[in-house]
Amino acid sequence: EQALAERRDTFIATASHELRTPMSSIVGLSEMLMDREPESREERQRWYGMIHRESTRLTEIVSDMLDVTRIQAGTLQLEIAEVSLKEAVESAVAPLQNPEGPHRLIVEVPDDLPDVAADQMKLTQVLVNLVGNAIKYSPQGGEIMVRAAASQPGSVSVEIQDHGIGISQKDQRLLFQPFGRVRNATTAKIRGTGLGLYITKNFIEAMGGTLSIDSVPEEGSTFSFNLPLAA
Repeated sequence: EQALAERRDTFIATASHELRTPMSSIVGLSEMLMDREPESREERQRWYGMIHRESTRLTEIVSDMLDVTRIQAGTLQLEIAEVSLKEAVESAVAPLQNPEGPHRLIVEVPDDLPDVAADQMKLTQVLVNLVGNAIKYSPQGGEIMVRAAASQPGSVSVEIQDHGIGISQKDQRLLFQPFGRVRNATTAKIRGTGLGLYITKNFIEAMGGTLSIDSVPEEGSTFSFNLPLAA
């Protein structure tokens, strides 16, 4: 009962904090737009862009919370189909590419890689979560590698490797729990609910795969998962 109470309190505190931030931005910017007209087209576009980003962030938080509810209630539904992993990786990575940013995303997926049996939308969400985390937790920039290969009979493996802040063995135990975040001076400035990896792990396992991590503090992390081949 005490553990459940602590999880409930963590949920309420985290949800309140994460929801309040984008909501405050949206309310503040909309009030500015009501009070006065932007002085230039560039300023108007900047305000609209901020409202759009914060609205998207708010939608993502609510979506994550709904996913957690479905996972814990055992009502998660999948639409398993034959999916091109190469296309899934490319579509997930493309929106995260920023030629002017400090990160360089490298994709190594063979053209002849066999298709996997997966839920396409959830697989995309998994890839966006893992690549997005690699970017977030590499604040100094650097290369982020996304590899895929037919590693063993009947399955395909995917690796997302970064050279970021890394995670200690002690903190790795927290990663796949709801609201499990590494909390230190470096991560304090990085936004997140601590739900992404919990959702990612459950999605992969529901699709018949496994997820693992290999990480060294100050050297980087490699998240690996596998999925079964399409019949």
